[in-house]
Amino acid sequence: MNRKQLSFIGACAATCVLFIALQSFVMIKRDALASSTSFGGRMIVEDGRYSLPQKRMIRQKILRNHEELFNLTGAEIRAVLDQPELVRRDAPTIVWQYRNEACVVDLYFTTPSAKALKAPVVHFEARPRHDEVTEEYANDNCVSNLVRDTTPSRFVSFESIYKSQ
Repeated sequence: MNRKQLSFIGACAATCVLFIALQSFVMIKRDALASSTSFGGRMIVEDGRYSLPQKRMIRQKILRNHEELFNLTGAEIRAVLDQPELVRRDAPTIVWQYRNEACVVDLYFTTPSAKALKAPVVHFEARPRHDEVTEEYANDNCVSNLVRDTTPSRFVSFESIYKSQ
């Protein structure tokens, strides 16, 4: 082998080592657990990471009774409904807006912070997007429809079908 080939192989090896070192650092950073604190008997996850059972529990609360929104923080809302389509900040109030084809839901938070992740919902309202949807339908069904629209599909595994027979 000549000198150019050895230099090229050395550069490739150094690049691979550097890439592996960076990936291991990123993996360590990505797998870090969320810090959490207890507040009033409830667990608050600081960075908004919730497990699937936690998200399912929040969804079920909202679907059972829309008034449960008042017991949820912004982080819990984002865990279930994802990012709002519109955020408006009029200190100390922050409004998050979620929409679907039929209606719009506005969630209001009051907080001195610029973010509503730790603040509870203090008010919410649902309204129709067009004349074909009634106010009553929007009030009764809009929140539920938004929650159902953002619920991920669950697939049944082959093993569960096989074992059930």
